[in-house]
Amino acid sequence: MVEPIITVIMPVYNTARYLPRTLESIFNQSIGVDMFKLIAIDDGSIDNSLSILRKYLQKFPDNMEVISKSNEGIGPTRNLGIERTTSKYIAFIDSDDYYDIDFLKKHVTKAEETGADIVSSGYTRITPEGQILRQFIPEKITDYTKYITLSSCNRIHRVSFLTEKKIKFFLDTYVEDAPFSVLEIAQGAKFAFINYSGYYWVAHNDSFSGTKMRLQDKDNQKLALEQLALYIKMGESLKRTPEFSYFMLKALIHQFKQGRNQTSQKFMKHYGKGIRLLKEAVPNSLKLSVISGGRGDELELRVVVFLFLVIYKLNLMPLLSKIYCTGRENGKN
Repeated sequence: MVEPIITVIMPVYNTARYLPRTLESIFNQSIGVDMFKLIAIDDGSIDNSLSILRKYLQKFPDNMEVISKSNEGIGPTRNLGIERTTSKYIAFIDSDDYYDIDFLKKHVTKAEETGADIVSSGYTRITPEGQILRQFIPEKITDYTKYITLSSCNRIHRVSFLTEKKIKFFLDTYVEDAPFSVLEIAQGAKFAFINYSGYYWVAHNDSFSGTKMRLQDKDNQKLALEQLALYIKMGESLKRTPEFSYFMLKALIHQFKQGRNQTSQKFMKHYGKGIRLLKEAVPNSLKLSVISGGRGDELELRVVVFLFLVIYKLNLMPLLSKIYCTGRENGKN
């Protein structure tokens, strides 16, 4: 039996409806089934996800490992997968997403050619019914490109780099992927990019990005600011780079976008805390020159960042928040 060159880590939690499609996309990879191993970790599912995994284990006993454990969340579950990995490379996939047939082959080939620690590509945001919502493909590669898609899934990772730098997923963070990816950048990972979109990221109405990221909730606002502080702590060595400064400002703007349903008063409170955090820790992120750090980002996003800076400089946010925010003082926000 050929030693697998890459391990695919798949946390599973109550995704029985989508799991067969995900598994088929993995086991139909053009790299060949003997070139990879799948470690599927059931994180305490209460549907029939585990039984589906065990059926596939019977089909692929030499190329699949199934682990069942109590529910801990995606971060600890992925970390367990990293600990169990013995291959040269590692990939992560969510159990309701799926791969293009050439995903593993293209990424492993690029890694072998370049010696990169991270080989990243694009993604296709898609509904469960197959409607494409958005597609991103890295084309113009710049120093900022590594910040554009901070997902652990649309890429592969060199295992020796992760273990040497002791990079793991954080526990109890607002989101899991972005801190992990920022830490890889901060630890000096060598990146390579493929002009290709082979990861299908399925959007659900009840997904994290559609619910938990909404900032009407006071606890979510606190967690969101803690997330920014975590980025700053991890990016200590990156603070003077225009790319990190641009990334931090863009991350803050994204939080404000999620706060549209707040009242103007609550929005401004969160705005003030976020601005103070950047002003103290990454002051270059609030200078107009920070736009240069976003070279390679989509033009419309750079325009949004520029307009935000103009609004900040002219102190127009209190006025605009009254127009932008849809929450009412006596509403549920």
